[in-house]
Amino acid sequence: MNKNKSKFWFVPRKKLMVPKADDSYSGIILKRASSNVEYHTEQLVNNNDPFTILLKSFNVVQDKDKGDNDILVRSWTKYGSNPQIEVAHFFKKNTPIPYFCHDELIAEHIFSSEKYIDRNRVWIRLQILEIDGKKVERLAQIVENDLYHTVQTLGAVFPGTLPFIGTISEKANVLDLFKKLKHIISNQNDTIFDQALDFFSVNTGETPFRYGAYVFFQEEIEGEHYKLRAFQVEPKMAEVFDSLPDYIVLEVIPGIVNSFNQQETITVNQDLAMGLLPFDEKFADPGEKDERFRHLQTLMKKAKVTNDIEEYYGLLKKELSGTLLSDNQKERYQSLRLELDEYIDIIEEILSK
Repeated sequence: MNKNKSKFWFVPRKKLMVPKADDSYSGIILKRASSNVEYHTEQLVNNNDPFTILLKSFNVVQDKDKGDNDILVRSWTKYGSNPQIEVAHFFKKNTPIPYFCHDELIAEHIFSSEKYIDRNRVWIRLQILEIDGKKVERLAQIVENDLYHTVQTLGAVFPGTLPFIGTISEKANVLDLFKKLKHIISNQNDTIFDQALDFFSVNTGETPFRYGAYVFFQEEIEGEHYKLRAFQVEPKMAEVFDSLPDYIVLEVIPGIVNSFNQQETITVNQDLAMGLLPFDEKFADPGEKDERFRHLQTLMKKAKVTNDIEEYYGLLKKELSGTLLSDNQKERYQSLRLELDEYIDIIEEILSK
């Protein structure tokens, strides 16, 4: 094994944050993802930190059928003993190869957590598929059209919620979309890219979980011959460009990122997807099953409060419009006012606008 080669490389977040007006910036040389932490330029994801993992770009060089390709990109993430979360990021018909994608990504979110626990591993698998468009051409067209609207609604696309989700917006029937995606994936296709990596917070020869960009390559490369600029891998010297393999770039950033200005879209729907999946007994720490149960209880309480607010809102509108409430409705109305005391002012402020 060549120690200078690896499939996994890294660029620290500080070196990614370059002013757009800096014309002298030509990119940052890659370093091995498993290398030691350089604390003057790198920052570990610390215990209790909120973090988000984003898919920033991908590059496809392989052309399996020597023609235009229908490309699907997806990821799986396992955090500690939580269930494995799958996200669909990109689907596009008739994609010419080679193809670099950055601005056209449909869903960049891979995973978010409001609190990092330093004993938890973060495992990420990234995959690019070339779909056999001849067999699924009509379905592929529907998926391509609907995927963007689904992401606008959910903030990401979680196929694990397939059995539980119905129509949640006028523009996207998520259940139907997932069925079509599942059908497309189950048909004959070629895997262009499939790589997985474990991250860990301690510097013990494993891949440290740091803020910055991680580059997953399909083949082992000598990273010092390449640089990252605007989340695109480029050769230090033009003559090695032909040897550039397929790759995917992800970024780990501090805090929680929401999509399309929908507050809590990502975390709420990710928690929902996680809550609907089986608990992994094999990797669970003692007491974690109880913690998971309490987490689900919290989700259920949030859902109940949402339903109660909606019911109160309806009764309040009736009262304001002059509609006489029945005795049962009056009793329920007063009960809800007591239960929702901390939300009442907010609701009435919204109504007064």
